[in-house]
Amino acid sequence: MPSKEDLDFTIKLENAAQILGIKLLDHIVIGYNEYASIKSYLLKERKK
Repeated sequence: MPSKEDLDFTIKLENAAQILGIKLLDHIVIGYNEYASIKSYLLKERKK
């Protein structure tokens, strides 16, 4: 599960990418032999 810091960093990364004209497709967080897709996580949260 992504932390608040992961989500905050993703927002900053997306803003920077937008300035550079790059489309951010996803941000993958890796840790503890697991990974999480921020995009998938946010889609699940919005459905709740």
